[in-house]
Amino acid sequence: TGTAEPTLCGTPINGTLNLAHSNLTQNELMLKLDEDLCQDQLRRILELDISHNNVEMDLLSLFSLFFPMKNTLSINASSNKLTINILDAESFCKFPSHQLLFLNISNNPINSLDTLCLPSSIKEIDLSFTNISQIPLNFAKKLLNLEKMYVQGNHFIYTAFSESVNSLPMCVPPPGTVHINAIS
Repeated sequence: TGTAEPTLCGTPINGTLNLAHSNLTQNELMLKLDEDLCQDQLRRILELDISHNNVEMDLLSLFSLFFPMKNTLSINASSNKLTINILDAESFCKFPSHQLLFLNISNNPINSLDTLCLPSSIKEIDLSFTNISQIPLNFAKKLLNLEKMYVQGNHFIYTAFSESVNSLPMCVPPPGTVHINAIS
């Protein structure tokens, strides 16, 4: 049921769909990744690059386009106009079984990660130059497999606090603490 003109759907080459620098708008991207029209092509995408376009949309709406792409391992959506506008993301944040390992959403006006909704399979995320000022306490709980996080070019506000001062010596960080060796 998913056969469309080759030019309508994005066609991956060797598993990569490169739509970078294509001056795509939200509507054009939605058409190229249409679940009903492009089923066959979407299943073959291992890497998706939509960087450096004019895609202006909420991050959760963008991710809903990726749901049918169950084999995709890497998504580069950097340098667009992606934002986080959903206030109650938890009620919508239900990803089908997904294999996504790498996500680059750098150079987008994200501003806050409080309601960020991501697949828990992600091992590496690039949040550089996204105007974020802090990493929420529950961020690590959402991304259980996270190994690397890039945050260059953000202006962090650091807060030191202790939930239970007497339970741990000051030299022992609380469980779930992220160690940052360097921020450049």
